[in-house]
Amino acid sequence: MGFNKVMIVGQAARTPEVRWVNENLAVAEFPLVTERTFRDAGGADRMSRMVVPIVAYGSTAERLKEIPAESGEVLVEGRLKIESWRDQEGKWQSKYCVVAERCAFGGEPLVESAAAGHARAARQPVAAGA
Repeated sequence: MGFNKVMIVGQAARTPEVRWVNENLAVAEFPLVTERTFRDAGGADRMSRMVVPIVAYGSTAERLKEIPAESGEVLVEGRLKIESWRDQEGKWQSKYCVVAERCAFGGEPLVESAAAGHARAARQPVAAGA
């Protein structure tokens, strides 16, 4: 059994782009910028910046279209997804993203996607006599 859980906080680099698949499933995508400060071996303070692609589906995607790029911090809880393929020259290529299951922005509580809620409910043990 594996464990694939990601929690990341950052700034939305732009307002999430929302599109509809098969006219009934919302898909939102946006880059989340995270920064980390650290002290190098020489004692100097350094900053590292990383841009993480975020993808959300369903009700989570619909809510994300409300995030303005200047909204401040966005908290994303989800899972890491990696896709690999061979390009036209036969070389392996890959890309990663975080599939958002719950998101929060502007200090509000995490909002769970319907799919994540159903999956979590399916894993819950049933009490004896229930």
